[in-house]
Amino acid sequence: MPTGDRAANLQLAIACYEAALTVWKPDTAPLDWAATQNNLGSAYSNLPTGDRAANLQQAIDCYKATLTVWKQDTAPLYWAITQNNLGNAYSDLPTGDRAANLQQAIACYEAALTVWKPDTAPLDWAMTQNNLGSAYLYLPTGDRAANLQLAIACYEAALTVRKRDTAPLQWAMTQNNLGNAYKNLPTGDRTANLQLAINCYKAALTVWKPDTAPLDWAMTQNNLGLAYSDLPTGDRTANLQLAINCYKAALTVWKQDTAPLQWAATQNNLGNAYLYLPTGDRAANLQLAIACYEAALTVRKPDTAPLDWAMTQNNLGSAYSDLPTGDRAANLQLAIACYEAALTVWKPDTAPLDWAMTQNNLGLAYSDLPTGDRTANLQLAINCYKAALTVWKPDTAPLDWAMTQNNLGLAYSDLPTGDRAANLQQAIDCYEAALTVWKQDTAPLQWAATQNNLGSAYSDLPTGAANLQLAIACYEAALTVWKQELFPLECLQTARNWANLEFNQGHWQEALQQYQVAIEAIEQSRRGALSEERRQQIVKESIYIYENAIQAAINLKDIPTALEIVERVRAKRLVDLLATADLYQNGDIPEPVRQYLQKLNDLDDQIAQKRGELGNDSRETKPDGMKTRQLRAATEVSEDIAQLEQQKAVILDQLSNLDEVVAKLRQVQPPKLADFIPLLQDSPGAAILSFYTTDDDTHIFILRHGETVPTCFTCQGQGYKTLQLWLRETWATPYISNKTQWVAQMPATLAELSRRLEIDRLIAEQLQGLNELILIPHLFLHQIPFAALPVSGGSPLAPLKRGEPESGSPLAPLQKGGTGLKSPFLRGIMGDRTPADPP
Repeated sequence: MPTGDRAANLQLAIACYEAALTVWKPDTAPLDWAATQNNLGSAYSNLPTGDRAANLQQAIDCYKATLTVWKQDTAPLYWAITQNNLGNAYSDLPTGDRAANLQQAIACYEAALTVWKPDTAPLDWAMTQNNLGSAYLYLPTGDRAANLQLAIACYEAALTVRKRDTAPLQWAMTQNNLGNAYKNLPTGDRTANLQLAINCYKAALTVWKPDTAPLDWAMTQNNLGLAYSDLPTGDRTANLQLAINCYKAALTVWKQDTAPLQWAATQNNLGNAYLYLPTGDRAANLQLAIACYEAALTVRKPDTAPLDWAMTQNNLGSAYSDLPTGDRAANLQLAIACYEAALTVWKPDTAPLDWAMTQNNLGLAYSDLPTGDRTANLQLAINCYKAALTVWKPDTAPLDWAMTQNNLGLAYSDLPTGDRAANLQQAIDCYEAALTVWKQDTAPLQWAATQNNLGSAYSDLPTGAANLQLAIACYEAALTVWKQELFPLECLQTARNWANLEFNQGHWQEALQQYQVAIEAIEQSRRGALSEERRQQIVKESIYIYENAIQAAINLKDIPTALEIVERVRAKRLVDLLATADLYQNGDIPEPVRQYLQKLNDLDDQIAQKRGELGNDSRETKPDGMKTRQLRAATEVSEDIAQLEQQKAVILDQLSNLDEVVAKLRQVQPPKLADFIPLLQDSPGAAILSFYTTDDDTHIFILRHGETVPTCFTCQGQGYKTLQLWLRETWATPYISNKTQWVAQMPATLAELSRRLEIDRLIAEQLQGLNELILIPHLFLHQIPFAALPVSGGSPLAPLKRGEPESGSPLAPLQKGGTGLKSPFLRGIMGDRTPADPP
């Protein structure tokens, strides 16, 4: 009966068959009895209501009863039909030993295939081949790869009979199943396997349509999404976007009220795609992932679907753990709650791999937790990592084991209490263990990260010159992978660590060399940052690198390099500060220029996204394909970035033909000393004074007309806090809040500033014979009228005539032209220290 309530119809059929069996008995009407038992078994197998396991057990009993009459030698075709049906019942049985049930199913299908042959019963043979393939596909024991190869062979055999034009629905079913086998195949070329799976799913979708076979269409869309999600090569963002589209398509059919389990599974899968999406707004992607996981958890419950519930809880924890916005501590507490929930289901004896994964994730959350007792948090993290390592072993799960060893090393490195040397030695042991698995040629990103971590541990060890050499060797190794053009932030981190080590040892030349590598990486990172907020953060985190580099150069008496770095740090935000519209009256940018600038912006975004793709798979630790993904991704992204940079160069050349100034501002080159010298060539008796305040001192770099090497005058002890913050409190703040007070205390403030900057000594030692000065101040010094600074014998507030020096103050000519800024370089920019607006 094709219409009506399916369950009610089958219940009526069951009643009819059972009534017949009260008359037909195996000893009086064996053939009729056997046929009815088979039909009764089919009714129970298809019954959609009631206890599914009990229904299938009834079906199995019926089929077995049938086979006591139908024998292979007397009724081979009926015997084969029943064997196939019995195999289906065992395959679908949700209770008992899953492997044993599937082995029973396999035996039944293989029995049927001794009768059904492709030349005598092709359709039945193909059907049973398909069913046998599915039993091998889901067999949880034995050699997984071998089982899947058997499944593939069965499906491909079925497809020699099932053709799209003669049996389209069956052909589509087998194509989908074949796709599943290729998608799960753990051996061979992972990309090739998944591409075969994708081709199979797409083939099935040429038959299964949302209006004619909506459930099958939705299932295949979900499967296709999984294949795209796992694809290890190609454009990761594009692959995941295709997966997202597939999952969303499936969800147009699978609804929470009509197909809750499938709907929840697809919501979980969609959440995973958003979790790993490497481009776009990271916070927005993670919020979408969280929404998907929380939706799935409205169906997946610990009492009805505990394993699925635990999986989604773990995934939700990962999303909260990675969320870059909001209250970091609160996010991590939510992540911890999710992981701990998952661990109420996943146990080391029943789900060891999942349990270990969640223990590792829980350890990461405790390690990152910014609130509470830091020691206690790290000790909890250590306990979690150690727990994971009771399951993950180097011979059975080497990549996961290495990852956890690295994480454990970080926890020991950060532990603030206990024996510091002992903790660091524990960390070193962990990093070295990880490096027995992570190799430069197979897992270069993890290898480089662990080399950097190992270098930091050796560097922090309290004693031993040999340790410092080991640290340097580790940093040097890491930088063979972390190139600034591909991994600017990672390169910055390692070069900074190396430079700091050398700086603290007084090795000024080595320190300067590594700081210069770090500076290149800073500027590469800033060019690639997708937001102004991120660019500001990079500056804030790295401002001291410039300062240390300047100090190292001064200590080496390499004043030209020191001055170049000073001007480099002034110019580091030139592109950010000069809005292109300001270069045109009323902001009216010519349309061709605007189009070129938009193209450059688009290319910069693409380059940043390409770099981001390399580092966003850190949680994806599937043993298969990982090293292939890393190596191929690094190569592909490097090539892609090179092509994008070439495109930028072409556009900049084209832009230069329209507006050379704008073009140069979009690709600012670090200033060199040779750029300064022409500024003085027409001004005999002139000099440039470039001020720069570090944490400790204020340096004044002096370049005189006719000289090619600058000198440096240092106001010792007049660093950021002692000079610049003093200026903010005594000059900038009163100007804003109380101008009367500001005017009243101005003479005393200027006199004190003159003393702090040692103006008399500066004039006596460096400024004799000069009649013009070009000043490049720094930070709050921009707000100071240098012409009014009192010097020996001078009146601090004497009227100044335009172009005429004030008697006794060689600084007075600064007023000539208003600001004295003849230099093309920007005045000093704070970065993380923002002064008040100048009066």
